[in-house]
Amino acid sequence: MDNVNRQTMHPLIELTTMRVREFLREREAVFWVFVFPVLMTFALGIAFRNTAPDKTFVAIEGDAQSANVSELTNVLTHSADINAIVLSPDEATRALRSGKVSIVVKPNENDYSLRFDPTRPESRTAKLIVDDVLQRAKGRTDVVTVGEEKVTETGARYVDFLVPGLNWNEFDGERIVGAWIHHCDCPLAKTAQTFCGDTHAAFTLLAFIHAFAADLFAS
Repeated sequence: MDNVNRQTMHPLIELTTMRVREFLREREAVFWVFVFPVLMTFALGIAFRNTAPDKTFVAIEGDAQSANVSELTNVLTHSADINAIVLSPDEATRALRSGKVSIVVKPNENDYSLRFDPTRPESRTAKLIVDDVLQRAKGRTDVVTVGEEKVTETGARYVDFLVPGLNWNEFDGERIVGAWIHHCDCPLAKTAQTFCGDTHAAFTLLAFIHAFAADLFAS
């Protein structure tokens, strides 16, 4: 008798072992719990990976054979932040209206004309970039030296806080719904248990509904 008792594991260990074995028998559950989150993290990490800043698309209005246009094109294309293209007046207007370019630059005899939409953030940024390049090309120098410290923080990407947020949301939903389904005698809990066949499946179903509703109202 003592030998049998020594070989018998603690009830909590036996219950945990039984639950783990039941879970591992369901291959689809193993996939959705372990494999799918990893695949989703890789996909989101690729989709929201850190990339270099996009270049500013600038349209130069005028004739490509003009000396002023050629000089302006040479100045703008030497900037690493600008992608310049020469267009006719009508083409430049259409490109600005459709959003293909952020700003239109027209060279005059002794100055330049900038045409942009101030309601578009990229156009306001393009105006600052183009103005700085043109001013420096004409000999403007900085009055004071300003140092720069470029910092790249780990965890600043969208996916870095999206996945933990989803995991916490799922945990919170399971915790709330799990306590509710075992103690609540409302028709929804009974319907879920009847539909799923057992309390554990009903708990999972209602946790999913809770998480989906939370994401829907949050968005």
